[in-house]
Amino acid sequence: MLVDHFTPLGLRLSTPRLELRIPTGEALADLADLAVDGIHPPETMPFVFPWTDQPPAELARDVLRHHWRHLANWTPQNWSLLLAVFRDGTVVGQQALSGREFAISREVTTGSWLG
Repeated sequence: MLVDHFTPLGLRLSTPRLELRIPTGEALADLADLAVDGIHPPETMPFVFPWTDQPPAELARDVLRHHWRHLANWTPQNWSLLLAVFRDGTVVGQQALSGREFAISREVTTGSWLG
C-alpha cells in the first residue's frame, strides 16, 4: 500500500464535524475545483502571495502542483502537511502545517482556506 511507503498519507484528524487528511485522487481534484469556485471576494486578497489571482484552469493546476510539490519535497527537516478539510465527506477547504528546520526550531507555521 502507498501508505506503507509514505506514512503521512495515513494520518487522519477527526472531530465530530470534520475530518482532515492528505487529499489524493478525486479529493485533490475536488479541492482544486473548490479553489476555482472561489475562496474570497475578488476585490480582496487575504493571502500574502496572490495565488488565487489567475485563470481558473491555471488555478486548478496550481492547486494540484502545490500539493504534489510539497509531498515530493517532504523531509524530516523541512515538511508541509497539506490537509484537505472534509465535512460530511465533502471537501470544504484546506489546512496547512509546515515545519522548517523543525528539529532545531520546534516551530511550525499554519495557513488555511475554506471554499
